[in-house]
Amino acid sequence: MRLPRVTLLGAFVAALAVMAVLLGALAAVVLEGSRRSILTSAEKLRDAAARRVEAQVRAQLAVVPLLQTRHVGLRNGHYLSSSWPQPSRLHTRTLIRSPPFPSLKR
Repeated sequence: MRLPRVTLLGAFVAALAVMAVLLGALAAVVLEGSRRSILTSAEKLRDAAARRVEAQVRAQLAVVPLLQTRHVGLRNGHYLSSSWPQPSRLHTRTLIRSPPFPSLKR
């Protein structure tokens, strides 16, 4: 039994098929790397935004201590004990004059 002869056309078609497979594999590797890079950078941006918002919330809560103690000390509209701070005019004025989060647009 004789092996089929390799012609120039057959070699060209085989080389073209091998190149197409290699090009497809390269495209898959590049797209997978790009997807991983995008996911990593998106996760970093999300974490940075979360840290920034957390810092803004903590700063706002530090400015107005009434917001921190009021939700703990109230039950059904009454203070649990007389040792809890009563809302003063200063706190009320501070809450009215300064918006809770000035950086957020309405």
